[in-house]
Amino acid sequence: MQNLKLLSTFFIICLLCTCSVGVNKDLLTGLSYSYKGLSLEDAYLSVDNEEIKTNEIEYGKKVNIVLTGVKGYDLDDGKVDIGCKITVSDNEGNALISADDAFAASHEGGLTPDQAEMLNTSLTIGKPLAINNEYKWETLFWDKNGKGTISTEITIKVIPRSE
Repeated sequence: MQNLKLLSTFFIICLLCTCSVGVNKDLLTGLSYSYKGLSLEDAYLSVDNEEIKTNEIEYGKKVNIVLTGVKGYDLDDGKVDIGCKITVSDNEGNALISADDAFAASHEGGLTPDQAEMLNTSLTIGKPLAINNEYKWETLFWDKNGKGTISTEITIKVIPRSE
């Protein structure tokens, strides 16, 4: 009986180790991400192709959420098919910007696994977003050939453009 309990515990540990599940948060920017079924090495914000360490974004700038080292896709004929839902909401929870599948046109036909290791979605800071306000930016990336997902969330603060 003792051996059966030990074997069951070992099996559960092995099963949990094979699942790709995790949560992480950047304490400087507030960017958090979680994943299930997919894995990634890093997630960060960038402006002008440079990683930034703040959630304050100048009006008129384009900010990116970049995911690197993404793996674990289910392939269809050797290709990855990834979706990306974007929502930007105000403090009352009203969706000001939304796209149900922002990658639909740009990734038509799929990507190679190497191309899909880096995912990038962007937001241009302009109307309807207003200076000195905060907004919740959420993204959901999903494997259209499988069940894997990565979700990100950050509160961004729009600041005036520096001259």
